[in-house]
Amino acid sequence: MTDLGFTDDMAQQFVNGAMKGFTDYVRRRKEDADKLIVSRGATWMKGNYIDDGVAKELANTGVEYQRKMAGYSWEYLQFNFFDNQSGINNSLIFKNYRTLTSGMRSKSNKLPDYLAKDALVNVDILRKNKEKIHKKGESIQLELLPLAPDYSEQVETQVNGIQSRFYVVGYQLGNDGNLDTLNLLMPNPSTNSLVEIENWNKYIVDAPIQPQMEDLSIFQNEKDIPEGQYDDTSNMRYEIADNNKEKES
Repeated sequence: MTDLGFTDDMAQQFVNGAMKGFTDYVRRRKEDADKLIVSRGATWMKGNYIDDGVAKELANTGVEYQRKMAGYSWEYLQFNFFDNQSGINNSLIFKNYRTLTSGMRSKSNKLPDYLAKDALVNVDILRKNKEKIHKKGESIQLELLPLAPDYSEQVETQVNGIQSRFYVVGYQLGNDGNLDTLNLLMPNPSTNSLVEIENWNKYIVDAPIQPQMEDLSIFQNEKDIPEGQYDDTSNMRYEIADNNKEKES
């Protein structure tokens, strides 16, 4: 780990996995488009493919994963690894950035419950670095400055005696339909904000597995389609219309 970010090698491995998963997704979408009359429903599978690619890429690196649920239907993977050098336990998920931010706006700019709970471990470290945090568009950016060794070892919130951090890798598609933006974020539930720690775009070009450009044409009009909105606190009621009276009259 470097300050609040990851080492280059670790970041590259996560990006390699994300690109592998996305490439598998592109191939699947191309096959479906060739075989099915309608195939856009597969848009909501992108996150599963990215998670799958990351899990397989990091299978022998000491990074573990656990299946988690948000709402009733969205299953995703949370990746966990312990950094021996820093003594910090790190948790990380991948999430479509547009879906995440649009969901926050629909909830009065509040983090989803499933993120806010896991992100509680970030509150202290971000509060103690608040002088380096400034607004940047829809997100918040942290200016990473070296921390004194004795200070950096004490600022993380502890879970079961182990210092912990929780991250989201927000990904976006470019105009060509390819995955072209990956940002390492730390959600802050005390301010309901996303703090940008690192931009991982530079690792994308070095990923060994990349989608074929000709296969990306099916995504030209899909980059703004959300992968799903999940409200795990919804109070919406289900009602049944009684049409019997109309039929009897």
